[in-house]
Amino acid sequence: GWVDSLIVQMQKVSRVALVGAMIAQLLNLTFGGLAYVAIWRAAYPDSKSIPIGRIVACSMVGIALNGVLPLNLGSVTMLFMFLAVLPGATVPGMASGFGVDQIFYAVMGAFTYTYLFITISGALNEAIGGLRTHLLGLVIVAIIAVVAVVLLIKLLRQRLVPELHKLKQGAAVLRTPRVYIVSVLLLQVIAYFFQNAVVGFFMWGYGIPVSLHAI
Repeated sequence: GWVDSLIVQMQKVSRVALVGAMIAQLLNLTFGGLAYVAIWRAAYPDSKSIPIGRIVACSMVGIALNGVLPLNLGSVTMLFMFLAVLPGATVPGMASGFGVDQIFYAVMGAFTYTYLFITISGALNEAIGGLRTHLLGLVIVAIIAVVAVVLLIKLLRQRLVPELHKLKQGAAVLRTPRVYIVSVLLLQVIAYFFQNAVVGFFMWGYGIPVSLHAI
């Protein structure tokens, strides 16, 4: 029944919009995957022998699975795929590499929410009102979180020190800002453009006026 419903919904969208969205999504995933190539090659020089297509494919599979699996299990799958194909890869290195990959998207996410709060009438006042209503609870939660993090760091300090080198290795591309900007950040900007183009195509396909603000 789910598949039948999906086909019915797809038939309601212009074929041109559907094909355009699929092409835009393919380009989004391709450029996003290419950004990982630079990250992992800087972290693990031996991975230069691995075909670019294999690294991009691991990224594509992980992101695609995130669309249908809960709890970001697609990212977990991606982690193990990268561990399997990249020579010398480690879990701490993978974690810091993922962190490097998410820098741009975190900044854009923060920018988007800030933009929405500023431009949507009443959003900021409602958010501030909610903060005031739950201020005491938020303060208590923040204090508990800080204490928990401090205790956790103390408990794991002896174990973290040996892993520090592996963490730095995963983020090695940041040591060469030019490589990061050209081979990671620029590709992510292009991927982000096509990611938003997917939304635009579907809005157009369903007859919703398309604008940068609406997207």
